[in-house]
Amino acid sequence: MQLVSRFVAEAIAENAYDDNIISDNDESIEVRVVPSSLDMDAIKGYVTHQHGCEDAAQVDIDDSFKNISLSSDTEITIYWEA
Repeated sequence: MQLVSRFVAEAIAENAYDDNIISDNDESIEVRVVPSSLDMDAIKGYVTHQHGCEDAAQVDIDDSFKNISLSSDTEITIYWEA
């Protein structure tokens, strides 16, 4: 399991198939994903909107994905907890 920020987790859950969402509520978000299939443009757009600034969004994205190989075809579970 890989911890990411709330905004990144929300963006991933918003673009995931319902079958891949383990939980999505105010306390936690868990989603099964294949990193290479993530729509990073959609994630960046969502996170930028939430932060209101592209620079802050990029820092958030970089921090959230620092231990994830975005070229990996192996399914992982990303999560966020309040």
